[in-house]
Amino acid sequence: MIEGTKDIGIVIPTLNEGRSTEVMVYNISETIGLDNYEITIVNSGRTDLLEVAKLPMVRIYDVPHEDVPQARN
Repeated sequence: MIEGTKDIGIVIPTLNEGRSTEVMVYNISETIGLDNYEITIVNSGRTDLLEVAKLPMVRIYDVPHEDVPQARN
């Protein structure tokens, strides 16, 4: 493994998902079984993600309000 890289990266596109995105992130972090991973949330629609934003393995990218297919790309 290259130093500074993660074992796994998870991308979650969201569109006004609210609390369900936070629940998903907490469920992943409790069950993944790895120490070296990253969760990237593509936040379309300005969902409030203040709680999960505090987690060290989470990166949030706020993008303009678009549909889910654009967030996936």
